[in-house]
Amino acid sequence: MPETDMVVRDLKLNVDGIFDFKELYNLIKGWYNLHKFDFYEKNYKEVLKEESKDIKIEFSGERNIDYYVKYLLDIGIKINDHKIVKGPNNKNLVQGNLSISFQSKLQTDFQASWEGKPLLKFTRGLYDKFVRSDRFDVYKKELKEQSYEIFNEVKAYLNLHKF
Repeated sequence: MPETDMVVRDLKLNVDGIFDFKELYNLIKGWYNLHKFDFYEKNYKEVLKEESKDIKIEFSGERNIDYYVKYLLDIGIKINDHKIVKGPNNKNLVQGNLSISFQSKLQTDFQASWEGKPLLKFTRGLYDKFVRSDRFDVYKKELKEQSYEIFNEVKAYLNLHKF
């Protein structure tokens, strides 16, 4: 079973207002593609209310760094009181309470090649602690920077695009 280290835990962004969800979705998906992450929409859930709806979406991105290390970057989007409103040029926009959370993890031995026997698992522990520990610090720093980069891009998009 792969080992997973949390790098960024629950980085949150909350906005109450009007925004273009389609552009936000494309921004996030484009960022994943630009940074060579495999993009997955893990979960989509809608709860209908009388005059609005609540939406919960979970995105996941994975990027293999080498044969042993993988980056995992998850983004959770929750929209409460989702309503469609008309914006400039008769464009459909979303009005609601938007909450976005970012979380990133560093996963080692994702192919489970060191899992066969107890001696292999012990050897992997030594390998991680003494041979690759400096490299893991570099990987964690890069993943943390990328997590804050997508966070800041989404934050800038939502702050700059006032409707």
